[in-house]
Amino acid sequence: MESRYEIQIENYCKIIQIESNTMLSMVRSDILPAVCEYTKKLGESVLTKMQLNSDITFEYEKNILKNLSNLCSKLYKSIEELALCNEKLNNISDIKKSAYEYKNSVLKIMQKTRSIIDELEINMPKKYWPFPTYEDILFSV
Repeated sequence: MESRYEIQIENYCKIIQIESNTMLSMVRSDILPAVCEYTKKLGESVLTKMQLNSDITFEYEKNILKNLSNLCSKLYKSIEELALCNEKLNNISDIKKSAYEYKNSVLKIMQKTRSIIDELEINMPKKYWPFPTYEDILFSV
């Protein structure tokens, strides 16, 4: 019974480790570059409007740019925290302690990261978002 228990705990840790590494990969290789690309376009739009005429308003672009930039920064900090936590957990040999750390640290960071990603998804145009949106998934089934 104890060996089955230990196998289940190891499996739990491996699954969360795979999920967190997948999240890191998706954010680093897809989401952050997409947000950077869109914020670059917004920044260019703001600069163009400013150069054309000082009377032209660009509040929308400016506010979205500021919001996305803040979210992008939060997301970057969050994934760096997740990566650091993953590295730390690789050095823990006690499987029970490792499982508690995955539950109390990694899952919480992943949840925080996911909420930032959800906020970004809401504020990004579909053409820049690298994955199907919830709406796409809901209506394509």
